[in-house]
Amino acid sequence: MKITRSQLKQLIKEEMRKPKEWKYDYLVDEHGADEHGVPKLTINISDDNVWTLGPSPGAPYTYGDIITDVPDHIK
Repeated sequence: MKITRSQLKQLIKEEMRKPKEWKYDYLVDEHGADEHGVPKLTINISDDNVWTLGPSPGAPYTYGDIITDVPDHIK
C-alpha cells in the first residue's frame, strides 16, 4: 500500500496527539513524591479512577497522558 507525503504527515500528527502511557514508579523516580506518595506533577483523576497527567510545564509529557500501575493503596 502506498501513501502520499501528506497522508504520512497526517498519520504522524495523529500519532503525536495520542495519549502516551507512563508507569507510576517511573514518574515517582523522576520527579519525587509528596507526603502521600503521589508524583510531584499535576495529576487529574477521573470519576472512574483513571489517572492522567495535567499541565506540567517543562516536563516531557502531554496533557492527558495516562498513568499506569498506580498502587491500589494510593488510589
